[in-house]
Amino acid sequence: MPCKADFDTVDLDFYEAFTSWLTFTKGYTKNNVGKYIQMLKSFLNEAPEKGVKIKQAYRSRSFKVVSEVADAVYSSEDELIQLVALDLNQNERLERVRDLFIVGCYTGLRFSDLTNLRPEHIKGGLIRIEQQKTSDNPIK
Repeated sequence: MPCKADFDTVDLDFYEAFTSWLTFTKGYTKNNVGKYIQMLKSFLNEAPEKGVKIKQAYRSRSFKVVSEVADAVYSSEDELIQLVALDLNQNERLERVRDLFIVGCYTGLRFSDLTNLRPEHIKGGLIRIEQQKTSDNPIK
């Protein structure tokens, strides 16, 4: 991997190679790998409706969407209030990091978007920014 895949090349060998590549080469978590497999299976399920002939190997029990229970890590409202009240006047860098963290908690913006946030992005009390994702896309 990476390689081009066609509908007629998706079989159990492809599944093993693809999940291995996502896991060991790309370093993706089990849940992230599962999302890619789920998306692939959605394409494969719709292909016959579009007149595309496909192998049926993806219907095998071995061609499964993997997942694991993940902990939801978050700060409580009380913790955020304590952080806002923390006096960091003596360290401007820590003040900025704290402020970005707090804004990120309340907006859900990615850190990279927060660091690019400018006054012109805030209009009428709303943040208007085009979010940026990393360009690391394993499916080419």
